[in-house]
Amino acid sequence: MTKHRDREWVNYMLQDRFMHLGELSDLRNPTGLLALAQIITPKEIDMFNHDDAPLVVNPVTNDHRKHNMETCLKLVRSAGVPISAHPLEILNGDIQKIIWTVLQMARFYYSRRLFTGGKHAW
Repeated sequence: MTKHRDREWVNYMLQDRFMHLGELSDLRNPTGLLALAQIITPKEIDMFNHDDAPLVVNPVTNDHRKHNMETCLKLVRSAGVPISAHPLEILNGDIQKIIWTVLQMARFYYSRRLFTGGKHAW
């Protein structure tokens, strides 16, 4: 039940970006996590232009995927979201870590939303 509810919350948050997850394991792609982070945080997160190494646009190797996930989690953490998952846990599809990451993002979002109105009121 939790996986379904969490997936529905993520899809609700991503609908303005015309993104949709079939399963929570789809968050193994860092673009989905970054899109969610861009929605729930007031800080602008630029996926491809930042001081650290940018994301690999078309990751082919496992090293590229790992680099993208490490960069994604670093950017999300720098926006203030307390993510405790390791990049490989998410990349390997550890559903418990993915669910925990979504719950941490939702908790961050709703703790900030208490003082504002609306879905994305920043």
